[in-house]
Amino acid sequence: MVIKHNEIEIEKDNPFKNCKLNRQKYSDILTHIVNSNFSGFVLAVNNKWGTGKTTFIKMWEQDLKNNQFQTLYFNSWENDFENKPLTALMGELKTLTTEKNEEKFKSTLKKASILTKNVAPILVKAIADKYIDTEVVKDALVGVTKGLSDVFENDVNEYAKKKKSIQEFKINLSEFIANTNEGKPLVFIVDELDRCRPNYAVSILEQIKHFFSVPNVIFVLSIDKEQLGNAIRGVYGSDKIDADEYLRRFIDIEYSIPEPEPDLFYNYLYDYFQFDDFFQSTGRMSHQELRSDKTKFLETCKLLFTNARVSLRQQEKIFSNSRLALGCFSDNNYVVPYVFLLLNYIKIIHYDFYIGLKK
Repeated sequence: MVIKHNEIEIEKDNPFKNCKLNRQKYSDILTHIVNSNFSGFVLAVNNKWGTGKTTFIKMWEQDLKNNQFQTLYFNSWENDFENKPLTALMGELKTLTTEKNEEKFKSTLKKASILTKNVAPILVKAIADKYIDTEVVKDALVGVTKGLSDVFENDVNEYAKKKKSIQEFKINLSEFIANTNEGKPLVFIVDELDRCRPNYAVSILEQIKHFFSVPNVIFVLSIDKEQLGNAIRGVYGSDKIDADEYLRRFIDIEYSIPEPEPDLFYNYLYDYFQFDDFFQSTGRMSHQELRSDKTKFLETCKLLFTNARVSLRQQEKIFSNSRLALGCFSDNNYVVPYVFLLLNYIKIIHYDFYIGLKK
């Protein structure tokens, strides 16, 4: 008995072969967008969490590879242990190095290293002599406590150095990308951005905007825009921030995968979880009054899933719970599919209400 839905296998030669939602046509649209402008831009694929976005993105990425595009896939949620997003993004780019472009990458990396350095916090050292009486400590600070003017001068020089380095970094990065894939753009996919730490998500957006806006680099952000907006408000500590307006600074094109036809997914799940092994078993088919249970179950699915916004992931959970629960029924037990499935639906979608029903 199957009680868990596993990741769909993505075949290299035919990535959409196992897609149950007929989504290849949307992949073709996105590929056309990518192929129409090599100047570099940010494309957001915006859909709610639990709608199969990551699976679609991985299928599309393989389809891009099959069409000779260079791609990188970066799961920001799995990598938010790294406090410097630029380090993580450069680490992904390093996988593209070859003997031909290795020197150019090293040059780009050298410029990037300057951007990761923080201005030295020497202000405290500069004023320590005024407040510390111990001569040993004073002597230890000799050479760095030159006064506030030196601190300010150092900050200005550091700022000018970083500003110059940004331009040099972009030039080097653009040249590196141009040498990786016969003139085609690099498609850099950033997934799960809405699930990682809010400050890390915002930092990735900022660094893509300021450091990676170069020709031939197309960033694809796979996001739930509403959740990402909540993260942005959390970082800036205000519910009054217009998250949509904020995100327009970073996103050039936005695309949402249309919702699948409602009957497609629940019929697929019915087969995947092998409900026929129960509803159509020899034992149940020997009882006239139980023979219509399959029809009633699918009718209830249609009623529930076409008249309410139930995500694909929630549907998976409802089917998984239902299949597991059916293991407690014998061949000659009444299930009453209308009530049985409704209760499982309420348990997943309205859990507090479900608990109230039990009291």
